Amino acid sequence: MQSQATEPVLIDEHIVLLWQACAYADDLIAAALAGPLVSDEYAAMLEFLHGRLLPYLDTEERSLASSRRGPESRPPLVAEHDGLRACADDLEASPTRRTLIAAARTLVDLLESHLRREDAWALAAAS
Repeated sequence: MQSQATEPVLIDEHIVLLWQACAYADDLIAAALAGPLVSDEYAAMLEFLHGRLLPYLDTEERSLASSRRGPESRPPLVAEHDGLRACADDLEASPTRRTLIAAARTLVDLLESHLRREDAWALAAAS
């Protein structure tokens, strides 16, 4: 019973996280396309990454390590988390507007596919 109650919360939190990532990325991309100044949007995106997304991945990995879910489910998720971290690093280190836009789009795409996979896995585990 308890696992069924916690799974929708996971999915709801994923929806919020994805919405936030999309909003910050959209603002950053729009600013990069519109003109020379992207500093405010870039700072907001980095704050989101370091204050929300990356800590969320760390918390999720700690939760997976302590859960009763089998170790066979952990490596693919952690590998995807590593990919998200690398994408965040790419975004932070982007030297041009073009690479910044590409990195923001890649981060959102990767996060979206990862969260869909995690949510499908959580729903399957609950049933």
